[in-house]
Amino acid sequence: MNRTYQRFGCLLLTAWLLSCPALRGQINPVDLGVLRASLTPFQPQALTDTTLLGLTTPLTVGKTIVAVGEVTHGTHQTADVQAKLARDLCRTQRFNTIVLAEVYASATLALNRYVLLDEGTLQGALTPLADAQPIAPQLIELIRWVHQQNRHRPFAERIWLVGTEIDSPGQLAQLLRLTPGIPADADSALATLSYLPVHLLKKAYSSAAQASAQAMFNQCLRRLPTTQPDSLGLLARWQQHLLSQHQLAWAIHRHDEEAPRDSAMFASIQWLLAQRPHTKIVIINAHNAHIEKQPCYQLGFRGVKRLGHYLHQAYGSAYCALGTEIDGGRFLSRYDRRGDSLVSVAMPGSRKGMGRLLSSLLPASYGLLDLRGQAMGDFFRAYQPRLSYGTSSQGVGYLAPSQHIPLAFDGLIFLGPSHPAHFIHITPPELFGVYLTLPPARIDSLVRRQRLLIDCGQISWVGQPARQSDLHLQVYQHDGRKRLLSFAAQGLAGHVNRSLLVGLHPRTRYLSISVVSRNGQQCQIGQIRLNGQPVDSQLFQLIPAPPFSVAPLAMDYQPQGSGFALHYEPATTQP
Repeated sequence: MNRTYQRFGCLLLTAWLLSCPALRGQINPVDLGVLRASLTPFQPQALTDTTLLGLTTPLTVGKTIVAVGEVTHGTHQTADVQAKLARDLCRTQRFNTIVLAEVYASATLALNRYVLLDEGTLQGALTPLADAQPIAPQLIELIRWVHQQNRHRPFAERIWLVGTEIDSPGQLAQLLRLTPGIPADADSALATLSYLPVHLLKKAYSSAAQASAQAMFNQCLRRLPTTQPDSLGLLARWQQHLLSQHQLAWAIHRHDEEAPRDSAMFASIQWLLAQRPHTKIVIINAHNAHIEKQPCYQLGFRGVKRLGHYLHQAYGSAYCALGTEIDGGRFLSRYDRRGDSLVSVAMPGSRKGMGRLLSSLLPASYGLLDLRGQAMGDFFRAYQPRLSYGTSSQGVGYLAPSQHIPLAFDGLIFLGPSHPAHFIHITPPELFGVYLTLPPARIDSLVRRQRLLIDCGQISWVGQPARQSDLHLQVYQHDGRKRLLSFAAQGLAGHVNRSLLVGLHPRTRYLSISVVSRNGQQCQIGQIRLNGQPVDSQLFQLIPAPPFSVAPLAMDYQPQGSGFALHYEPATTQP
C-alpha cells in the first residue's frame, strides 16, 4: 500500500513539474544567460582520447579526494566518464588510490593484489568481483591500465584499487576463516555464518546469537598476529580493518539499516588516507546520493548522512564532488519483477526536469555545469520549485528539488540520453553439489532423539587451494510451514574425516542435508553416516543450477555405496 501511494505521489509530482514554465523553456533570459555562462559543452569523443579531460581540471586541481557519481547505475556514459577521470587524475595529478565505493571490499582483495603485486591472473582477480556484480568493459580496461602503470613504480607510489562497500557478516566470516592465526575452535561457528545465505540472516540469528557472533569476531581479531611494517603488512592491515567493521555489517544486513553503509565507506577512506602517505583518492562506482556534500535527494533517504557529508565535514575544500545527470534514455538494472536478471529499464524524460533543461542549452551531446559561485546558488534557489533533479533508483524514481544542487556538488556532468551499460560476462564460482531430503518418518525418528550426528569419511577434493573451505556440509531445519528453524554448516576440504553435530528442534518437519562446493572440480566422500547409520547415496540428488547460471561443461555424479564421487568442469571465459 505504501508503495502504491509513493508511485501515485510521483505521478502527481511529475504532472505538476510538467506544468511549470521552467520546463517549457520560459526561464528569465537573464537567468538563462547565467546558466549558459557556467555550462561548458563537450563531445563524447573527449572521453576516449588519451589526453586529460581538461574541463574538470579547475574543479579537481589541488584536491585530495575527488568523487564522480552516478545518476543511476547501469548507464554506458557514466562508466565512460568515471573510468576516464580516474585514469586522468592518476596520470596527471598524482592520484594513487581508486575506490570502487559501492563494490564489496572483500571482492576486490584479490584484484588489489593483482594490480599491486602482479599476483595471480586478471581472470582470477575478477572472479570474486563477478560473483558480486556485473563487470563493465570500462572497468576491465581501467584495471589493465592500473596494472601496467604499477609495473614501473615503487610500491609506495603504486595505485591501489579497492572497494569500500561493507560486506555481509557471512562474507566477513569467510574472510576471517582464510586469515592465518584463527583458532581452530572458532572455525565451526564461523563456517555456519559464512555459508548462511544473507537473506536468512535475520531468521537464523537472534539478538543473543548475534552478540555471541560479534564477541567471537572480536576474540579472533585480538589473536591475529602482528603484521610487519612492509608492503605485505600494509595489505594485511587493510584486510584486518575490513574485518573490524563486522558490527556495522550486522546493522546493515540483519537490521536493514542504510546509514552504516556510508559510515563504513568513510571509515575505509579515512584508513587509506591515514596509513598511506601522500594518498590522493578518486571515488567511482558510487550513486550521486552517496557523494553529496549536503543532502539533495529528499525522498527515500531523508535524514541519512552520506559518504560525501562525512568527507566534506572531515576534509572541507580538499573534497570535490562531481555529480552526473541525464535526460531520459535507458539503463541496466537487476530490479525487474523477478529480481534475478539484468534488464534494460526506461528512464522517463518527464521526470528529468534538470536534464531536459541542460539538453536544450547544449549544442553538443555532453556538458559540464560549474556549480561554484553565488550566481549558481541564486539561480537554483529561484527556480527550485519548478526544476527537479533525480534518478530512477532502479524502480520508483527519486526526485529532488534542485535548490540544494550547488551545495551538494562542485560540478554536474550532463551526459544526454542514457544508454544501457554493456557488461562482460566473467563466469563466477559456480555452486555445485548434492542434497538429501529425508522422508517424514525418518525425520520424526531423528527429532525424537533431539540430535543428529553427521559423519563424512575419506574426503578428497580438488579445487583452488586458497578457497578449500568452500567445500562444506550444511543442514537446514524447517517447520511444517517451511519456516527456517535452524542452519548449521561445517567445512570439509582439507580433512580426511569430518563430523557435524546438530541439535534438532522439536518443531522440525523438513530436514535438508547438502554437500556443497564452489571453486572446485572434483569431490569424493567415501561414506556419509547419520547417527552412525550409513546413508544410501542413491537418495542424494544434484543441486540444480541457479537461474541464469552458466551451464557447466560437465557434471558427473557417481553414487558409491554410502558415499559418492562428483566431477564438475566449469565453463571458462576470458575478460
